[in-house]
Amino acid sequence: MSRGTAGYDPGVDRFDFTFSRVLSWPLALIGVTPWTAHVDVTDDDLSVRFGPWSLSTPRSNVTGASVAGPYLPFKVLGPHVSLADRGVTFGTSWRRGACIRFREPVAAALPTGLLRHPAMTVTVDDPEGLVALLERTPVGVPGEGDELYPVMAAVPDLTPVATPPPSSAPRPAARTTAHRTTGTTAGTTTRPRRTPTRAPAPAPEHPTPADMPKHTETEKVPGVTPPADEGLPGPDNDY
Repeated sequence: MSRGTAGYDPGVDRFDFTFSRVLSWPLALIGVTPWTAHVDVTDDDLSVRFGPWSLSTPRSNVTGASVAGPYLPFKVLGPHVSLADRGVTFGTSWRRGACIRFREPVAAALPTGLLRHPAMTVTVDDPEGLVALLERTPVGVPGEGDELYPVMAAVPDLTPVATPPPSSAPRPAARTTAHRTTGTTAGTTTRPRRTPTRAPAPAPEHPTPADMPKHTETEKVPGVTPPADEGLPGPDNDY
């Protein structure tokens, strides 16, 4: 690659083709020599001269480039059009080359633009330098959807909100009253459900002294109270 060489514009990067000795003689017969084959890159344009053939396109039409190779010799002998994708090859060596892809197909192989090519392969002496130079170019034509637009979006509020701690005191249980519903001819009547009562505990079978009634002195009433048994003969008294 040469830049600012005498006789050339200092803003032009020129990449020369590398010629294989076997292919140089047949190429010279069709006008392709080291003096008539080169690739020129400026800030705005990409131009290729290959003997009587030429290609020129804006750099904004370049979508990508990559290093490729080696190739089959019969596929890189002079200008060659691929039947698979209609890509054009300007070949002078089968070792290495640079593959350049276009946004819009470009005319090159046939005159008057009858055939346009979506990609181009050139066997220059510095394919890595050519690829690096083209890859540094921002691709995309303004107005075709490749512009960058700022997107305004609301920023969510992530400030933590203080919440009171949950109360540990147990809540009083709600008292519910069960009701029983009975159906009648006049309608539905709701009656409160009766709570069953417990039966009293049974009395002990053998009473204890504490369960016996207490004795009280009998008041003597004249004419009613029987005479006391003092002095009456008993089994223990002697007659």
